[in-house]
Amino acid sequence: MAKKSKEFKEFIYSEIRNIGGKENEDIYRKLLEPMSDVQFEEWMDTFIKDDGILNLLVEHKKTGVPVVDVDKNIAIIEKFGKTVFGKLRYEYPDGRIEVQPNPFYFIDAKVKILTQTVEKGLDVSGDFKPNQLTGQSTTAAAKTTMAEMGLLYGMGMTKTIEEFARFRGGDEGLTLALRNQLSLTGEASMENIKHLATDVTSTQTLESLFYSIHMKLFED
Repeated sequence: MAKKSKEFKEFIYSEIRNIGGKENEDIYRKLLEPMSDVQFEEWMDTFIKDDGILNLLVEHKKTGVPVVDVDKNIAIIEKFGKTVFGKLRYEYPDGRIEVQPNPFYFIDAKVKILTQTVEKGLDVSGDFKPNQLTGQSTTAAAKTTMAEMGLLYGMGMTKTIEEFARFRGGDEGLTLALRNQLSLTGEASMENIKHLATDVTSTQTLESLFYSIHMKLFED
C-alpha cells in the first residue's frame, strides 16, 4: 500500500506541475507528503465521493510563457482518453432536436475572481465637487479601491490606473484640462495635456501638515 500511495502522489505532483507549474506542485507536496497511507486513502475517498477538484493558484499577470495553457491542457486530457469537445444539442418546444455540426469546447471550471457587486442600485457621479484637502471627487461612483487597482494592473491596464490615480486622482491642473477637453470636443487625450500637470492636492496638503509641526516631507 505504501508503494502505491507514493506512486499515486507522484502522479498527482507530475500532472499538477504539467498543468499549473512548479509553484502549484510545491503546494500539493506540502499538503500530501505529511499524510500517512491511511490519511491519504481517506483523503482520496473523500475527494472521489465529493467529486473533488484540485484547485490551482494562478497569478493575474505573469511575464513569459503563461502558467495555464489551454492547448497544453487539452493535450493532457486527451492523453487519458477523454475529450473536452462535444456537439451542442438543442431541443425545441415543439419536440424538434437540432445538433450543431461543429464540436464546441466544454469544460467544468470553477474560477473565483474579485468582483464589485451592486445591491441597491448604481450610484452615478453628479457634478464634480472636489474635496478641498485631496482635490478628489467626493461622489461614491468616482472612488477606486486598491483591490480594483490590483485587478487593473493584472489586466495590464496601466493607462487606466494612471488616469484614475493622477488625472482624476487629485492633480488639479490635469483634472481641469481633462474636463475642458471633454466639454469642448467630447473626447480627451491624456498625452495632449500632460504638460499641464500640477502637484497632487493631497500631497500638498500632507506637506502643509508636516510643515505645521516643523517637519519637512521632501528634500530639496
